[in-house]
Amino acid sequence: RAIVPKLFNGRKLGQDFVRIRPPIEEFMLFDGMMIGKDDIARLTKRYESVTNFAYSASIFFRFLIDQLWYKRGTRLTMGNALVARLFYSLRKQKVPVLFGAPVTELVKEGSCVYGAVVETQQGRKRIRGKKGVVLSTGGFSHNTEFRKEFLPKPISPYSLATESNTGDGLRIGESIGAKLDDPPHQMSAFWTPVSITKRKDGSAGLFPHILLDRAKPGLIAVNSAGQRFVNEAVSYHDFVEA
Repeated sequence: RAIVPKLFNGRKLGQDFVRIRPPIEEFMLFDGMMIGKDDIARLTKRYESVTNFAYSASIFFRFLIDQLWYKRGTRLTMGNALVARLFYSLRKQKVPVLFGAPVTELVKEGSCVYGAVVETQQGRKRIRGKKGVVLSTGGFSHNTEFRKEFLPKPISPYSLATESNTGDGLRIGESIGAKLDDPPHQMSAFWTPVSITKRKDGSAGLFPHILLDRAKPGLIAVNSAGQRFVNEAVSYHDFVEA
């Protein structure tokens, strides 16, 4: 199951808060306020009780205060809360973090990987790992080659993942002889139905229909022939497979 992280106060990062990439615009209110799953019921029913109104008002006023010092709200939820907390932990432990320093190759000694070469602003740098090298670069959402190889046909051109998620870790692993497994195609992705939106700047965005609208009574999903093809209340992953 997906993990729902606890809320994190982005103010703890100080100036480093700008390092936390904001979520997609469609996931924020008022161009910068994040809300979590537990907030939705209270916000949508804010006028139905004093408790709900006070809760909703506290979130909104905090966001207004944040705007005095930050470009967006610092009350972080979901993936933003997870990555911010991990980054905060690294800072507390004084772990060096290199930004804008892509890995160009892994360093092997015989059959063992003992380091990596990264391209920094000061030039190439070789880093030796005492116990190993961990490739945690995510998936291949925006890699055309991998999408053709691992996703079912026809291949959708869209993805909610960040555009820099291009399968670099997989490529680097392959370059030293690592083999990619060939899992069932339907399990090679985390599916959700989306709508294409138009943002204020004219660019296209994506809004995921996960659970707040799609599965509610009164909605019927039909195909291009006008035929109902799925139980609308199934999970978002099963919905897209159907």
